[in-house]
Amino acid sequence: MKDNLYKIPDFKRIDPFLMSINSADNHWMYISSTGCLTAGREQAKYALFPYVTDDLLHQNARSTGPSTHILVEQNNKKHLWQPFSDQIESYKKEQNLFKNSLGNKIVFEEVNHSLGLTFLYSWQASSRYGFVKKTKLINHSKEKLNIKLIDGLRNILPAGLELRTQQEMSNLANAYKVSECNPDYNYALYYMNALLMDKPDPGESLFSNMVWSFSEEKFELSVNQKSINTFLNNHSFTSDLLLKGKEGSFLDFIEKTLDPGYEMCWYIVADVQKSQSDIIEIISDLKEHRTLKDKLEESLKDIENIFNTSSIFGFLAIFLAAINIFGGFLVTQRMLQMYKKKKKDK
Repeated sequence: MKDNLYKIPDFKRIDPFLMSINSADNHWMYISSTGCLTAGREQAKYALFPYVTDDLLHQNARSTGPSTHILVEQNNKKHLWQPFSDQIESYKKEQNLFKNSLGNKIVFEEVNHSLGLTFLYSWQASSRYGFVKKTKLINHSKEKLNIKLIDGLRNILPAGLELRTQQEMSNLANAYKVSECNPDYNYALYYMNALLMDKPDPGESLFSNMVWSFSEEKFELSVNQKSINTFLNNHSFTSDLLLKGKEGSFLDFIEKTLDPGYEMCWYIVADVQKSQSDIIEIISDLKEHRTLKDKLEESLKDIENIFNTSSIFGFLAIFLAAINIFGGFLVTQRMLQMYKKKKKDK
């Protein structure tokens, strides 16, 4: 890793704790060391995941946020690996947590020494694209590994859901949820089929939360969390592209043979409160597949450049303030000496 990162080794041995990610824009993100998170822009009502207290974030890791399940075929045997889960597994592994010095990047890493694989993902904010989850799977063994994996996000909120409704009437809110996936450009929209109103008036939902994925590898998509259960039970994947009346997810399915030393990388990007024109603009970027990765990485660097510039100006401000303070002390001391009564000679 090229970033200046601070490391907490074997962080799962510590009781769950809360972290946040800094942003030079209007993003906010609170993430538990269990992986569960809530995030959005500006206000809590513009949330991507349910906005709850930190104790619930620690408890909801099984139902909200990132979820990864990897089936590895090694020596004609199949092994199921679920990174960062609380499932009991017999693998020899280590789990590390990193955060950079600017505070705008968090990295979860699990090294599986038994299978010879390393899985890691990071969270960062982008002014243009929203929240970026960058994931890597690295084969550091000496043999080829056939893998099938599901990776994605669960319990994604639709746009237009008021905070009170989300927290106090979540089951009613589920009835209005629509999750719709477009496999041609690898994105999904999460919206309300109508606004919840206590009036005899129609309420049209004109905004949508949006999640999309990018990878050099071929993959399939699903918005239904049941695809995970099918994968765990049958080692197969069902692609559900439309879901109504239930909590929406965004799941990538990848099947790949990893050569020794091979590093596979993919992105999942999510943002809130997108209008029709915003969605069309992002789709135009998705159509430019060859330049999309460069645009995405550049948007992340722009945030870091803002932070670095702010750090420089902050240092200069502190330096000038220090000169002003110490200079004031010196001037005050000199003035006191001038007005100090001189002793008369006897």
